[in-house]
Amino acid sequence: MMVNTSGCFAGQKALLFTPQLKENDTHCVIFEYFLSGREGAGPGQLNVYIRENNSPLGMPVWNVSGPATRAWVQVELAISTYWPNFYQMVFEVVTSGHRGLLAIKDVVLQGHQCMNTPHFLTIKGVEVNAGQTAAFHCTVNGRQRDNFNLWLQGIGGREAPMKSTKPWNNRRFIGTFDVENTTKGDSGRYRCIVHSDNGVGVSNYGELTIKRKYCRPPNLLNYVQVLCGGL
Repeated sequence: MMVNTSGCFAGQKALLFTPQLKENDTHCVIFEYFLSGREGAGPGQLNVYIRENNSPLGMPVWNVSGPATRAWVQVELAISTYWPNFYQMVFEVVTSGHRGLLAIKDVVLQGHQCMNTPHFLTIKGVEVNAGQTAAFHCTVNGRQRDNFNLWLQGIGGREAPMKSTKPWNNRRFIGTFDVENTTKGDSGRYRCIVHSDNGVGVSNYGELTIKRKYCRPPNLLNYVQVLCGGL
């Protein structure tokens, strides 16, 4: 895929959809990208989306925009999906209005896990009453490093930063994420994201269910006693 942004207005888009893939457990997809622009201006932004089971496009899991690269740069996508789910990668270029080129090549599904980007074990859904805090726990298969950036991403756009981490064993750790002051509008699917220097790890989706806030019914016995006392 190559996009020549010369003559394009800012905000124009080009999309590339991969075939739907059905892989059980975590696997690695790699690709390379290249950016070039005049006078140091970036030609646009490259976004990568991971759609699960024909879901809405949601939010990008990875993106890049300027400055221009001097060579092709490789990116790892550590994607965790589990049977019977399937997924699709979508590459999107959004032009900046500046002249240049933005390209990707060599999108390859590896037969093993990513070498430099961690992946997730499956995450579970959470159910709370409206107004409560929903806590998601994401298990990362890999040792914690300072260059890892983790957050919780909702398909509707809400995000939550990592609250805390704790080691599970010498090869895994658990990140905790809180969705606070929940409302019915926060219901939906959430997944864990981890960025490394070499790419991004993406978990499966877990469902957040928000129930109506429980209101305690009035104590009718006390009400009757008050009435009787006034007679």
